[in-house]
Amino acid sequence: MSLSYIFKNLYYKLENNQFLYCLIIVIITLDVLQFFIEKVKIAIILLSIQEFEELDWLERYFSSQ
Repeated sequence: MSLSYIFKNLYYKLENNQFLYCLIIVIITLDVLQFFIEKVKIAIILLSIQEFEELDWLERYFSSQ
């Protein structure tokens, strides 16, 4: 069973507008998920940078004593 066969069956079972709406909703959902994944990646990078800065501050504090 190929992917085109599945889409053709969906297309004929649903009306044209419903099929297009479903397709648009899937595309928008994937786009929103990709946006949030990118934001999570940026947040993880910023948190790791902040942790390294804190470790650097502790290292300087103990080396000065």
